[in-house]
Amino acid sequence: MEKPTKRSNRELGDPGDTKTGGLFIPKTLAIGLILFLSIAFVRHLVLTLPFPYPVEYGEGVVAGWIEHLGHGLELYPQSSGSGYWV
Repeated sequence: MEKPTKRSNRELGDPGDTKTGGLFIPKTLAIGLILFLSIAFVRHLVLTLPFPYPVEYGEGVVAGWIEHLGHGLELYPQSSGSGYWV
């Protein structure tokens, strides 16, 4: 029977050693996420800054209500009365 040998941290994949893959994947994912969110933020700024007024995401609903009221329609669709089955 062979006696177990002691392995070095380098052979076992030391968590602090990025060359053996210890923290390489989490760091890469974190950097990738930060990069993605930064690009999404800049894209959002570029698309919303040219507007001369503040962007209000609820204004589409209000515009729909005004249009329905102007045509004499109801604000909400008729309910079927059956409700939800649980």
